[in-house]
Amino acid sequence: MWAKLILSLLLVQCLAAHPAPELDDQISQEWSAEKTCLDVTKSASFENQNDPTCGSYVFCYVLNGEARPLISTCKESLYYDATLHYCSATKPQGCI
Repeated sequence: MWAKLILSLLLVQCLAAHPAPELDDQISQEWSAEKTCLDVTKSASFENQNDPTCGSYVFCYVLNGEARPLISTCKESLYYDATLHYCSATKPQGCI
């Protein structure tokens, strides 16, 4: 009985010693098209991490010194290749 009590107390101590990450930390790690374009100084395209099919991409265009995101779609049967930075007929690895 004492062994169970001691093990239970040790388990509680271990769990209390490592708090869960703050909610703000989890939110700040989420991907968004707006965050992708924050540091862009000239128009460019990037992978749309919210699209597992790779059928779309984020185009960051610069207007009056400010980059703005635009979600664009590849033509039918094409996939966005993040390495090449354009749509191609080859489906990138990891795409559904």
